[in-house]
Amino acid sequence: MRKNINFMPLLALIAGVGGYFIRKSELIYAIDPVTRLAQRWSKYTLLLVALSVVVTVVFEVYIIIKLHRGNAPKSYNALSANGLLSLFAAMLGGAAISVGGVIYYLSVRKTHISVTDYAFVLFAVLSGITQISLALGAWRRKSGSSNRVASVVAPLFFCLWLVIFYRKNSTDPELLNYALPCFALMAALLSLYFSAGFAFDRGNARYTLIFSFLASYLCIAAMADFTDLYSRLILAGAAAISAVNAASIAGNIPDTES
Repeated sequence: MRKNINFMPLLALIAGVGGYFIRKSELIYAIDPVTRLAQRWSKYTLLLVALSVVVTVVFEVYIIIKLHRGNAPKSYNALSANGLLSLFAAMLGGAAISVGGVIYYLSVRKTHISVTDYAFVLFAVLSGITQISLALGAWRRKSGSSNRVASVVAPLFFCLWLVIFYRKNSTDPELLNYALPCFALMAALLSLYFSAGFAFDRGNARYTLIFSFLASYLCIAAMADFTDLYSRLILAGAAAISAVNAASIAGNIPDTES
């Protein structure tokens, strides 16, 4: 079972890099820097939409075929990494999220820090730490109540960040300015939320796989919208963790037709 490795998560990350450059071009050439209004039917917008549709269809077809060939696991062992590289990538992703939270704190500590800022920093740091703990626990195949508590921290953090980001941009009449980051944060939230289900032995492989693939793709692409280091670190960490979770779940689905 552990040898059943696939490259779809890597494809999601590569697609994300392509989406990043397309989005970067869209921000430069399709959105007015003064009025922040977007050009209608820009080739960059259409190209990004086309790429997103194609990768989503590819992900869904892959998941349908994968689940048709084998029974999807529901226990915490489904997240057991398929090698030391996957374990290292998941731990590195968790570290990136925690470091991102620390960098954010250092950037705002000299100004007025609100309760929301403190909550953001606290949940970011705890999210990274708990994701590292979960990766080690899955690698050692150790489940328990501590994993269940740890698994809900990161979804809560991305829910908080999504609310903060939306409130900051909700008055912008041009949805194209913030739609992609919102989709990325929602994908990361849902990816980690459904991944948490495995800690309760109630995992849903279909939903976890599709949102993990989408989070891997969208979080990388949405880095074009953020110029600050802390946001990019957190998004990169979420993409890495989602890719590892998807690879682990898919790799631990037995191929009953082989």
